[in-house]
Amino acid sequence: MSSKRQVDTSYDPFAQEPEYLEVNRLFVDTLPLLESRTLLDLACGTCVLSGMMRERAAGPLHLVGLDLSRESLMLAREHLAGAGRGSGGGGARTLLLEGSADCLPLADASVQGVVMGNAIQLIDDKERLVSEVARVLAPGGFFAFNTSFYSGTYLPGTERLYVQWVQRALEEVTEHARREGIRRTKGSGRRAFSQPWLSRDEYRQLLERGGFEIASVRERTVELTRHSFETIGAYSGCASVVLSGWPVDLASAALQRAAGPTLEEAGVDAVPRQWLEMVATRA
Repeated sequence: MSSKRQVDTSYDPFAQEPEYLEVNRLFVDTLPLLESRTLLDLACGTCVLSGMMRERAAGPLHLVGLDLSRESLMLAREHLAGAGRGSGGGGARTLLLEGSADCLPLADASVQGVVMGNAIQLIDDKERLVSEVARVLAPGGFFAFNTSFYSGTYLPGTERLYVQWVQRALEEVTEHARREGIRRTKGSGRRAFSQPWLSRDEYRQLLERGGFEIASVRERTVELTRHSFETIGAYSGCASVVLSGWPVDLASAALQRAAGPTLEEAGVDAVPRQWLEMVATRA
């Protein structure tokens, strides 16, 4: 294995997968956007959801995209500019901000909706997150999120495949590191699954404690293809957690390469996985 092989470790390749786009388009279709004037795309990444919301909106819509990743925001600017949805000119605008989801740089009651795509599981202090979302929402505003990382995401019989995928990648990383004299740095990254994923009911209770009323709860089954496994495995945010302590470029390449053989060994072309969607309104 060559450590020089270039792998795209950004989130963008996975965010462009057909099944990822489809499940998020279905999610956006459920949102009450018609009366919204200003929306916050929280942990916006490359602004896939922002683009979908703008396409669905009936009138002018001001969107604020917030993310911690400078790389993702740079890609978002490129995507929005290419689609003619940049931050300048016209009545429809997108403002991109670098910042943390649990300390929002927005005024009280300044937005009519907050949308969070496949990222709520990354926030350690979810109580604070919900409190911040409630603060920036105008009365009657909505908070909507989806996630493919919750207790219930794995359909029965599929859990073992994920374990085999990571084990195969770990064996490759360990062998390469042995040959090249690379040592794992303990404590250099967040330990994989250091906090249990919340269940559907636990998310419901979290929102209700924060003063929200649940409007809808849905679960969708998505078929993850080999290419989806390869792109999410290559994503540095995934690799740095799943193979914590190893050089990210090495871990990303190993997870990407391990995807195909793992599915082939299991005799499948795709793996079904559940996505959770919740929409709630601020009381």
